Amino acid sequence: MKTRSIQRKIIIWFTLVLIVILATNFAVLFFIGEKVARDTARQDVREIVIENSDQVRFKEGGVPEGGDQSASDEIIPYDGGYIEIVDFLEQISGIACGVYSSDGKLLYGHNYIPEETKDVRFMDNMLREVRSENDTYYIFDRMLPFEGGHNVWIRGMEDRGNDRHQIYRLYRLYGMLLPLMIIFAIVIVYLATRRAMLPLSKIVDQVGTINWGSDLKARVDTDSRYYEVRIIVDALNKMLSRLEESYEAGRRFTSNVSHDLRTPTAIISAQSELALEDDELDEDAREAFENIKKQEKRIREILDGLLTYIRLEDMPDAYEMEDVDMSDEVRNVCDSFALLDDKDITMEMDIEDGVRIKGNKVLIHTLVDNLLSNAYKYSNEQGSVKVSLHEDIHLVVLSVEDKGIGISEEDQKNIFQWMYRSRESDGREGSGIGLYMVKTIADLHDARISIHSKPGEGSTFTVVFYKN
Repeated sequence: MKTRSIQRKIIIWFTLVLIVILATNFAVLFFIGEKVARDTARQDVREIVIENSDQVRFKEGGVPEGGDQSASDEIIPYDGGYIEIVDFLEQISGIACGVYSSDGKLLYGHNYIPEETKDVRFMDNMLREVRSENDTYYIFDRMLPFEGGHNVWIRGMEDRGNDRHQIYRLYRLYGMLLPLMIIFAIVIVYLATRRAMLPLSKIVDQVGTINWGSDLKARVDTDSRYYEVRIIVDALNKMLSRLEESYEAGRRFTSNVSHDLRTPTAIISAQSELALEDDELDEDAREAFENIKKQEKRIREILDGLLTYIRLEDMPDAYEMEDVDMSDEVRNVCDSFALLDDKDITMEMDIEDGVRIKGNKVLIHTLVDNLLSNAYKYSNEQGSVKVSLHEDIHLVVLSVEDKGIGISEEDQKNIFQWMYRSRESDGREGSGIGLYMVKTIADLHDARISIHSKPGEGSTFTVVFYKN
């Protein structure tokens, strides 16, 4: 099953939610911004026109000559009198304002309405939208009714493109900042989730140390204040306690049984040998005692393996590491196997002289012995076994190759487990302890063991030792 990262999933979901929120926020901002800009522009036009209305006065009579006009912006002759304009806002913030006669003539100010809309009639105190070919304008008119019917109009105008331009600038800025905001948020979430996952990473490291180590009394510890993390730690420690109890019970049982069975098996062996010395023993009885002796030998080998396993598990530090002549040890074990005439197997040795490692002589002997025993056991009649030992600057490589029944790919994953036997063993004798011992000894020497095998073509076990 494909594994997934919780942290990665959180970041992905957060990013998607953030994008949806920001996109929704952008849409709402667009809608509200348009409405606010439109309402603000309309209100500004109205207010400026009303404010300018107080700055326009009509006076009868001729235009004064040489009088004090410093307070006036403009004096305009109009309808038998004149119009006095003071502090009139002609153009401000994109809004143009002008004073018109009753027949629509511009008397003062600005008018930037295009030609096709310049004849829009006046409508008192009414704000309208006037559309041209390309633009839309806000127009607000107000009539100033002076005495004697000398009426004038004040018209305010604003191009909607002005406020839209400001809004669109805001949108463009928002659009440019949007990716930066998303990236910044993702970085923050990544750092936050990484910090939140840190206690779990520490727990994984501790469990890994316990898993690869030999001390089942070790427990997971955490200084995290998170409730969920403490629940996980408590559950793991309870599980480790139960595993320790089960392991200790099994170890004690194995140790007791191994020791207790050694005496009965020794008696069985001695009695079998004594019976076989009787010259008057008939063939059937002799065959039976030989089978008993053969099975006793197998039981003794299993017991020896169990006791060695228990010593390795209980006292791995009891095996002192020293300078070992690997070449001599491998050659000695090979010589002892070459003397066997079982199944007429040929031994081939390719052992480099003077190969030395830092290790334990007894354990190295056991490792090579188990590998060769396994090779002989699963080789075919008149087969061959090849043992190679070579070194380079940093590595020492030991390999044992046979042309036997081979091991399936599925069994190769489990071949080094305790008491595991391959389905291709074909009923051949074996305890399932030997290769587990090989793996354990390799681990004690910080070595790496691997297997290459195909059913029907044989197997090659390779142990790589790292030179200090």
